Amino acid sequence: MPVHLCVVETAPLRPVTSSITGKLCDLTPAGARVEVNAVIINGLHLFYDVNNHPYRRLELTLEMPDNSGKISFQGRISWYDRKENDSQFNHTFGVELFDITPEERERLYNFLF
Repeated sequence: MPVHLCVVETAPLRPVTSSITGKLCDLTPAGARVEVNAVIINGLHLFYDVNNHPYRRLELTLEMPDNSGKISFQGRISWYDRKENDSQFNHTFGVELFDITPEERERLYNFLF
């Protein structure tokens, strides 16, 4: 499933990078695996520069395949790795979901189950 992601600062909430497109895999109510072509956006490394800053998060936005609109949530990367195969995307990482509204979490849960 396609996903758009960018780095945001939470105090105050504002984007600090442009958005890139990746592939959302293995989605659960608590987290997901994401595949992307780059781990550096506008000079910020998704793992080091986001996780080592107290007010930075990754914001992910996905269009629900059931045409019920978009869901956006913030997360923190728990691991990442470079893929060595001939995949469309050459990096993969796990993200733990944060700051998802109860309504969006319910929509996500209903979609998954």
